[in-house]
Amino acid sequence: MNVFVSGAFEFAGASTTHNRLIEINPDGTLDTSFKPSINNTVAALAVSPDGDTLYVGGTFTSVNGSTAASRLVAFDMTTGLLTAFNPGVNSNVAALALTRTAGRCTPPASSRWSTARSPRIGSP
Repeated sequence: MNVFVSGAFEFAGASTTHNRLIEINPDGTLDTSFKPSINNTVAALAVSPDGDTLYVGGTFTSVNGSTAASRLVAFDMTTGLLTAFNPGVNSNVAALALTRTAGRCTPPASSRWSTARSPRIGSP
């Protein structure tokens, strides 16, 4: 089983082409075939129940040079390419949750890709 790692990092291993989202093979090596270029922090990941799609949310405004891919995107797990999924959220994404409805992967009905933010302890 591969593991996806996300965050604010700009380098993974000796490569500058792996930033903010990487895939680690079962043997612990970096999967060099998955190389999305994301311009800011990836804060949330979720894999569809069928394992076909990786949903990615965060503070980024560009993926692979496309500004149309902003804050919430989906990657095809077979090809590693962005899908046509584009909900057009207008603020940062901090968490994702997926549910299975009638064989399809859908966001929870009560939150519909919520981008709500919680105040931090000690913040004004």
